[in-house]
Amino acid sequence: MTGSSNEATNAIVDLDSLRAAVTGKKNRDIEASVRETGLKPVLDQVFEGMAGRLRTDVTADVDAVVGWTVTMGGERESYTMTVQDGRCRVKHGPPQHADATLRLPVADFLKLVTGNLDPIGAFVRRRLRVGGNLVLASQIGSWFDQE
Repeated sequence: MTGSSNEATNAIVDLDSLRAAVTGKKNRDIEASVRETGLKPVLDQVFEGMAGRLRTDVTADVDAVVGWTVTMGGERESYTMTVQDGRCRVKHGPPQHADATLRLPVADFLKLVTGNLDPIGAFVRRRLRVGGNLVLASQIGSWFDQE
């Protein structure tokens, strides 16, 4: 997430680049990098990448709507992720109805989706807020390829 804004946004599609951009970094440094590009453009790219990494072998029987809210300072962006029949659709905006909701700061979100943040630890430390179906929420990480 360094370099030009366009370069930063394009790099985020690639999980390895995103992982390298957040691994070992302090949250304030990650937030500063996100601020350079903008919260929404960064999240748009990350959610697009997540949809492309859905594990159809794990989600073939999943029918769920997950609402994500990612914050940075006073900014907040919401996304609706619908996983159904081994397919994932993501749209910007909060869901009409969600089976589970997750809310967390952007640096923790980026660490979470790259495998650099333990979701249970984040939940216990109240960095990750979960609503709705907690069992479903606990399974979300297994829906996506981390390679």
